[in-house]
Formats: sequence, structure tokens, C-alpha cells
Amino acid sequence: MAGWFLHFAEEYKRARHTYGFGVHSPYAYNLVRLLRMRRDVGFYADGEISEAALSESGSRLRATALRFHRLCSAFTEGRVYVSPSAPAAIGLAATLASSRLKMIDNVSENQKFDVGYFRMKDIPLPALEGILSSGCPLAMVEGLSEIEACATARKAGTSLLLTGPRMAIFVRRQGMRPVSYTVRI
Repeated sequence: MAGWFLHFAEEYKRARHTYGFGVHSPYAYNLVRLLRMRRDVGFYADGEISEAALSESGSRLRATALRFHRLCSAFTEGRVYVSPSAPAAIGLAATLASSRLKMIDNVSENQKFDVGYFRMKDIPLPALEGILSSGCPLAMVEGLSEIEACATARKAGTSLLLTGPRMAIFVRRQGMRPVSYTVRI
């Protein structure tokens, strides 16, 4: 009984001080908060994206598609690239974010776009580094280990790197010092 109480007290003490997800940058905190938005907090088009993702693959895809939708909605207009092997729910998430976002089909290092969703089985690591260093403001990458993500962010000069168990998010922001956080996203 005493061991259970001590465990609960330690967890409570830790929980009081981790409301900010361990993120110290206000910009990064707002981005993490947007990505970790609770299910009971509605975001427009959540229903359509959830239905498409659940019918296609399941709850993990649903969470990824909703996160990508929230990232795309941060851009009111621009160009979005979605990896060819990405599930259809990811493309739907991008198109529902804004009517002024333009989807592009192919990607090269000299082509500019604002948001990208990449799967590592579709693109070699040097090509991803080139795309990130050429000025892509935001990229969500699936299938990259945390070590590979950190090395890629360093080579590409990315300002902010958020890594999770299956996903890495690279953000380029003017005037921000390079920083990386491991967050459950």
C-alpha cells in the first residue's frame, strides 16, 4: 500500500511540472499543442478525415492524418507535396485544410513547396536533406529513426525538429536557433 502511494505521489509531482511537454520554446510549444490536441476538441473536417482513415487503415493512420491536416491548416495558401505511397487519407487531410493549398505531384530539390509529407521508402535520405536545405518550411517524415532525423536536421539546417516513435517533423523558421525535442506525436 505504501509503495503504491509513493508511486502516485511521484507521478503527481512529475505531472505538475510537465504541462508544457518539456518544450521551452513558445513557438515549438504551440506547434506541439496543435499536434497533440485532444480528441474532444473539435477541428474542422475531423469527421471526414477520421472516416476516410479508419476505413482505409485504422486508428494510427487517423491520428497521423489529423496531425497532418492541422499542420497544413497553419498555411493559408501554398503548395503541398504528399508522398506517392502515402495513404489516401493523408492527401484528403491536405486538400481539406484550405482551398488555396495546391497539391503538387512530383518533387525535386529545386522545386519549392510549403508543406511536405514524406515516406522514407519513397525518397532517399540525401534527397530529403536537399529538399529540407532548399527551404521547405515544414516536413512531416514517416519511417525515420530519431538518430537519422537528428543527423538530417543538422545537415539541412532545420530550426526545429520534433521526433516521435514513428514520425519526425522538421520546421524551418527564420531567426530560430536549432533545437530538437522528443515528443510523443
